[in-house]
Order: sequence, then structure tokens, then C-alpha cells
Amino acid sequence: MVLFGQIKTLNGWTLASTLALLGVYLIVSALRSLFIGPGFEALAGMEGDIWSGKFDFTLLRPLNTQ
Repeated sequence: MVLFGQIKTLNGWTLASTLALLGVYLIVSALRSLFIGPGFEALAGMEGDIWSGKFDFTLLRPLNTQ
């Protein structure tokens, strides 16, 4: 707002088009974090086992002999 208070356009971008671009970015970012983000976190982290080192023990655990 401070920048567009001094000038009308910035390299062809008006205040309205800049706000529209910002709005689209925020909506897409919110949808990604709402729908895609939890799936990636669960897949990559396996509930934190990979990051905490517990997954190594899961892989190396001997099979139950019974």
C-alpha cells in the first residue's frame, strides 16, 4: 500500500492486479496446506518415526518366532 501510494503502476502492475495475485497465492497456499500437506507429512514422516530414528529399529527388529 505504501508503494502504490506514491506511484500508479509498477512495471505494468496496478494495485488491484497485485492484490488479486496475492489473493490467488494465499488461496492456493491454504488449499495446499489443507488437503495436500497432511498427506505429505504422514507419508514422509511416518508419524515421526523416520525423523526420530525409530524407523531403523522397526526395520531391524527380529521376527517373532512363534
